[in-house]
Amino acid sequence: MTIQFINHTMSGAPTLNGQVGSLASLLKTCLVDGFGLVTLDSLVVSGGIATATRAAGHSAVTGSKQTIAGATPSGLNGVKEVLSHTLTTFTFDATGIADQTATGTITTKVSPLGWTREFNATNIEVFRSPNVAGSRHYLRVDDTGTFNARVRVYESMTDVNTGTSEFPTDAQTSGGGYWPKSQQANATAVHWALVGDDRTFYLLHRYFFALYSGLNYANFTGFGDFDSLVPGDGYSSFLVCTPQGFEGQSQHGTTYADISTLVVGGNPTDNTNNLFLSRAYTGLGVSTRAQRRALFPNVSVSTALWSSGQSTGIQYPNGADSSLMINRIAITEPAAKTLRGYFRGQYVTPQGIGPAVFAQGEQVSAVAGLSGRTLRAFNSHEGCYFVDCTGPW
Repeated sequence: MTIQFINHTMSGAPTLNGQVGSLASLLKTCLVDGFGLVTLDSLVVSGGIATATRAAGHSAVTGSKQTIAGATPSGLNGVKEVLSHTLTTFTFDATGIADQTATGTITTKVSPLGWTREFNATNIEVFRSPNVAGSRHYLRVDDTGTFNARVRVYESMTDVNTGTSEFPTDAQTSGGGYWPKSQQANATAVHWALVGDDRTFYLLHRYFFALYSGLNYANFTGFGDFDSLVPGDGYSSFLVCTPQGFEGQSQHGTTYADISTLVVGGNPTDNTNNLFLSRAYTGLGVSTRAQRRALFPNVSVSTALWSSGQSTGIQYPNGADSSLMINRIAITEPAAKTLRGYFRGQYVTPQGIGPAVFAQGEQVSAVAGLSGRTLRAFNSHEGCYFVDCTGPW
């Protein structure tokens, strides 16, 4: 599966809010089912580009993936990246297919990431990656609450409530971690975006309304595999969550809002509360806490200066070469003082990029060192993050 980008603005997209079941439904839709299924009026190939038309509208947006089905010739079917779109049309690459008007009852929908739904109960879902290259651990999402869903990962499961080798453990966070949904226990929609493939996904959403409301900051959660430095690592799965529930506070605190926190410099033995790994790099024992770290070679900048976009940080664009400076986000095990690996497809910058530079989810191209890749920018209260939407990760 290539990288998929989905957000709340797409036609037919699921709604995230402070009501029971909204997050579980959103994840099932984006990971497993897809959405926005419609029948096209026409599909025409000209000069290696296919143009899909539907006068009543569609769900496609530039850069996202659509699943085409029912077309003849069959080469037009499958998961296609949208090259451009208008309210009534969208285009995708049709290299090698002769100029023609396709026949058949042709449908299109927003492609899911390709995960499987292993178990479920009312407002509880268990998801798993089908990709045998990864750890294939089980994500259990208990969305029976309003402000939050409870999340926990298991190395194996036999039913919706039974699993082994869970993380976080009860000793780390009793009952599992939290994925905050909304500041309000009502039907008010929350802005969100989901980016990922069939092994890893990141959910970015804005659950604070009273705080930073004008800046529309994003908060990161996520689950899946990371790129491990351990050869043949069978425990290379992570969960980003909060250790404490969010119950409608109008201000953020050190546990729930710091879900996006990175460690920049500082003591490598410090623990954080928002990242859990299946096991330590040794493969022994139980779940371990870890850190999301910004490792910037030859760059010394405090968290406050880096994250806030102040002029005392490294300027953007960089004066010497007009560049956007990015680096992968590292995963460290503070208890062992070791670098375990890196998040797949996610980047951060040491430059002072405030929330006015990039719109939430804005596409950014021509990044040094990432030729041919398109990133999307997300402004967090901890700085500007970038996610590669081209792939592969």
